[in-house]
Amino acid sequence: MNRTVSVPFLFIIFFSFCLSACVSTSPNAYKSGHEGSGYPLNELPLYGNMPKNQAMKKTDQDFLNKVERLEPSREKAAKEYVRLGWEYFNRRDYTVSIKRFNQAWLLYPNSYGAYWGFALILEVRDNKTEEALIMFEKGASFNPEEGNFFLEYGRMCEESGQLDKAVTLFEKGLGLEPKARTGYIGLVHVYTRKKDVKQLNYWVDLAEKRKVFSAAELSTMRRTIRKIER
Repeated sequence: MNRTVSVPFLFIIFFSFCLSACVSTSPNAYKSGHEGSGYPLNELPLYGNMPKNQAMKKTDQDFLNKVERLEPSREKAAKEYVRLGWEYFNRRDYTVSIKRFNQAWLLYPNSYGAYWGFALILEVRDNKTEEALIMFEKGASFNPEEGNFFLEYGRMCEESGQLDKAVTLFEKGLGLEPKARTGYIGLVHVYTRKKDVKQLNYWVDLAEKRKVFSAAELSTMRRTIRKIER
């Protein structure tokens, strides 16, 4: 699933070239860990949501000053850090990934991309689905513009048994990304669990109309529907 936030191409080239000056300011300031977590504060979502000491505050301000010299818009800069967060997440380097998501949040606290990243780190690295869903809920309050945000949020809700909420999220995601396979798969999963043949037929028919699945995949889905009808 594509989680990359789109930012202007020339900005990416320039910003990435200068990035090495900004990503590792005074790393020792965050060396101490959160009691019971096993991770330093900069490897916890929202820096562990803990009060910061003077060394941490200075590290943060130095980072913000350096970034602002490269890109005055914190929102744009945050999008680049989110992009880097997903780059490392996809490499399964969660140590660096969470640091980039935290820096994105530090730059722009209303970054839905940062909260999306926190949610996936909590799910994949920490196996904390309930906390991950809280991060998704917070991120959704910032009006995400990517359908995949809602589709992934819906997937997590469906897996945790929140079927009605999952339906709402899958439909919202498909409203933004009408041909996203994961949205239709999610709805098929939900309505199979609900044994709702009418809705299953509706979404499979729509997927066929939009050429989302192969003929073989559609055939498998229709066989599943026939079994439910019996």
